[in-house]
Amino acid sequence: MPSLSTKRLGCWLRSIPDTDQTRTYRALLVIGATAYLVFGLVYRISFEKPDPLLMTERLVMVALCVVLLVLSYVSRKVHRLLPALLIGLTALATFRTLHAAHLHQYRLDVAMSIVVVVVLVNLIFDPGPPVLAFNVMVIAGSGISAILADEFLLSRWAYLLSLAFVSAASYHIACQRYRTARQLADSRETYRQLFTNMTAGFAHCRPVAAGSGEVVDYRIIECNAAFAALLGASPAEISGENWFDLYPDSHGVAACMRSALRGEQTDRLDWFLDPPGRWLGVTAYSPREGEVAVLLTDVTERREREDEAVNRSFRDPITDLYNRRFFDEELQRLDTARQLPISIVLLDINGLKAINDAHGHRWGDEVIRSIGRVLDDATREEDIVARIGGDEFALLLPLTDAEEASSICVRIREGVRSLDREGVLPFSVGAAVGCATKYREGEEIADLFDIADRAMYRDKEST
Repeated sequence: MPSLSTKRLGCWLRSIPDTDQTRTYRALLVIGATAYLVFGLVYRISFEKPDPLLMTERLVMVALCVVLLVLSYVSRKVHRLLPALLIGLTALATFRTLHAAHLHQYRLDVAMSIVVVVVLVNLIFDPGPPVLAFNVMVIAGSGISAILADEFLLSRWAYLLSLAFVSAASYHIACQRYRTARQLADSRETYRQLFTNMTAGFAHCRPVAAGSGEVVDYRIIECNAAFAALLGASPAEISGENWFDLYPDSHGVAACMRSALRGEQTDRLDWFLDPPGRWLGVTAYSPREGEVAVLLTDVTERREREDEAVNRSFRDPITDLYNRRFFDEELQRLDTARQLPISIVLLDINGLKAINDAHGHRWGDEVIRSIGRVLDDATREEDIVARIGGDEFALLLPLTDAEEASSICVRIREGVRSLDREGVLPFSVGAAVGCATKYREGEEIADLFDIADRAMYRDKEST
């Protein structure tokens, strides 16, 4: 069982943040120390020329690397200053090599090792004051050393110019790379912020193909919080899942994604999701081959406004029943063999004009509303009840034979008489009712309307 001190050490180590860059610097420490030691061994085993450095010096440098590596795990300060400390350690090794080069009249292998180290420092570390200072000091030190050297196995000025050029070129390349990397990082962060904070739902999907190669589903690779919230879930619940596993009946959305995957322009689709019972606007496009992006917006309020506007255009303002426009459209739509037998009932209020003249239009409208309520109570949910004129109403009864239509007429007449019995209105009200039924496809629906109209007027004459 771990001791208390061991637990505290573990907590301490976990409290020091560990990044990819830190891990890279630690790897460089290990690689650099290993290379420094291996080159010393190689010099002693294979090279004809002597090692310009003492083995003791190499072991001391390896020990410094190990100490710095350990401190990067246990010291926050060392962890934070690790890049600068690593550059400083590299500078120490480089200047010792530069001293060795001076002592050995700039032997080719020693001189080239300085050039290689300068290039590696420029390309590995982020360009900044420490790296720039390292380059300046190495070039200045090499220049002073070359001038003071009694003998120079290489071309003195060619070497210095080459070192300066390689240093400047590699530093410039490092700056360009760093600038590009920063721009890319900023772009990714901007995208991540937009992706995370945008109010519209956004998701990346990839197609899932069957063995035949046909796309059969779409896997949600990632989504933002808004996308998951619109679907009534969390990002963790739907990321990595297949679309049809979550929403098996959303074939319209799948068709939208399929069109986007083919590179086709897609129109926004309104998709009703229940639960949570909201309308979602769906837009899909393909940002790259083999990938689909899906945008979701909540369009519930717009759809409700549109539905309300459509509903108002089909409703009578006094009774809130359907109007003549809706009745005529439904009459044509339901005139099919599947709806046979189909019946029509017509009703006409007796003396509505006289009521308006004697009691005013306010009471005339109240009579119309009362008759509308009678018709609504006497019919079924699937029946169409409409006010088609000033004092005229019509009922469209699908799958209703003449006997059932007559029963509905009886209920209507009884409902009208109850207005008088219950004193709903301060005066007596009457209505004439007529009905007709179509049994065969060959019969014209317009003729059925005429038959019901004649039956209604016969009822009016008999009362």
